[in-house]
Amino acid sequence: MTKQEIVNQVAKRTGVERNVIGIVIDETMNVIKENICKGTPVYIRGMFSIVLVRRKGKKGRNIKKNISIDIPEHYTPATKFSKEIKDAVKKIKTN
Repeated sequence: MTKQEIVNQVAKRTGVERNVIGIVIDETMNVIKENICKGTPVYIRGMFSIVLVRRKGKKGRNIKKNISIDIPEHYTPATKFSKEIKDAVKKIKTN
């Protein structure tokens, strides 16, 4: 599902114009991104949480050049979905 598809569905359900919904979604994403970059965890109850996780530095390999490289310590965002979403996904029947 794309952002535009989300905008269309929300606009259809709420009766609010698509361009307004698009602005709200863009600004919501900007607020989430800014807070994650500051190191502030983002918790959206019933949906998910996004926190920064510190990754230790390590040795890696560039397979194409066959050389060893140092990967420095860095942070990466980690997403954890709520129990409600996990339970809903578990109920999906597979073929």
